[in-house]
Amino acid sequence: MSKGLHFRLLLLLLSLLMAPVPHSPAVAMSEAVAADRSSLFLETSLDNTRPYVGQEILLTYTLFFSDIAPRISDLGEPGHAGLWVQELTPEGYIQSSPATVNGRSFRRAVVKQLRIVPMQGGPLSVSGYHLRCLLPQNSGMSTENPKENETIIEAPNAFITARALPAPAPKTFSGAVGSFSVNVSPLEFRIHAGEPMTLLITVGGRGNLRSFPPVSVTLPDGFREERAGSPAVQKAPAGKTAPSVSSRLILIPEKTGTFRFSPVQMTMFDPWKEHYETVTSGEITVTVLPAIVNDKAKTAAATQMLPSGKSDIGEKAIMVIMAVAAVAIIAVMFILGGRKRKNGKRRSSGQLSSEQPHQSDLLSAESLRRRIYDALRQIGIPNPAGLTVSQLEKDLARCRVKPSGALATLELLKMIDRAIYTPGKTSDETLETLNRKTATVLDDIMNRSGS
Repeated sequence: MSKGLHFRLLLLLLSLLMAPVPHSPAVAMSEAVAADRSSLFLETSLDNTRPYVGQEILLTYTLFFSDIAPRISDLGEPGHAGLWVQELTPEGYIQSSPATVNGRSFRRAVVKQLRIVPMQGGPLSVSGYHLRCLLPQNSGMSTENPKENETIIEAPNAFITARALPAPAPKTFSGAVGSFSVNVSPLEFRIHAGEPMTLLITVGGRGNLRSFPPVSVTLPDGFREERAGSPAVQKAPAGKTAPSVSSRLILIPEKTGTFRFSPVQMTMFDPWKEHYETVTSGEITVTVLPAIVNDKAKTAAATQMLPSGKSDIGEKAIMVIMAVAAVAIIAVMFILGGRKRKNGKRRSSGQLSSEQPHQSDLLSAESLRRRIYDALRQIGIPNPAGLTVSQLEKDLARCRVKPSGALATLELLKMIDRAIYTPGKTSDETLETLNRKTATVLDDIMNRSGS
């Protein structure tokens, strides 16, 4: 063999020794793997370490064990400043599968998964997740008073770098990040004037639907909004993997004719295509028929058409109707006066009014959050801003806040966080909704059961 060939082989060997070992930045294992190769450790993995602000990613904690599967329980929730986090509820039992790590045989099981949405740009992390594991001392051979060894393991921290959305954003952009479609359809295409009509608004696709910005609908002249339902996330239908979020809008048609609703447009940022897109719903045409005359109206019309010989009977009937109406008006005025006096007392004590707030009286999302935190401190929760969702839920139950009030409080805090951290100015409609919901939540917090 020539000296030149020896030299080339030596260079090849050195290059192989110096080549970097492939490493995935989205996966981290606990120190036990690198140190003593423990038979029990956690792995942390992210499906994306460089998401855009507002983009949903998935964080997974996987437990590796050998021999017998331990009994496990969480020890507190991981910390996640600057992130919107929601835990995925596991379905059924936790399944395990075989795995090989550094030449050793293990079984692994996904013990926790979190949906994560960065609400601000820059480096962010999820840290401090601990898992309590109980292993039988007798290897499960005896069933009489089995003793267990307790081991507490910590998952490696998850690190992400959230990228800011490209500037400038379109004026129609309201904070939706993902790839979505929007559909608006009435449940009734022919309706009588004065009868309620339901408009169903559905948004589906890839992205964080649980913190989705509200979709506004422009109503044609002749329709008024009666009430709007809260958005609800629907499970994916059979054969599809993406869920959807839907809300119902109750409208009252006040004129007859054929009305065309303007298509709803929604501007979003697609993180996979890395640019802004606008999607549009289909056109809607609704026919409003004349109002149905009810039996009372028919009776009144028939009374007016009685012959002259029966006029005294008609006059008596009219007098009775007028007397009943006068009593009803007095009763309504008394009830409204009581409500005004009650609301005046609430305003004087510094609480929000649950009535529709005036534009100039609207409080900012930050101010509303401070009011809620102040109320929580008053009932015995000293540091609500530093608590996780699960911890706050437990403290609300401890302070005897009704379950419905606790759920409304947690949902409202999520809405306020979304309004604060979503890029762009918060719309007046959103602030009106937040102010109204805050008034209700403050009543629920302060008027606890048994307090």
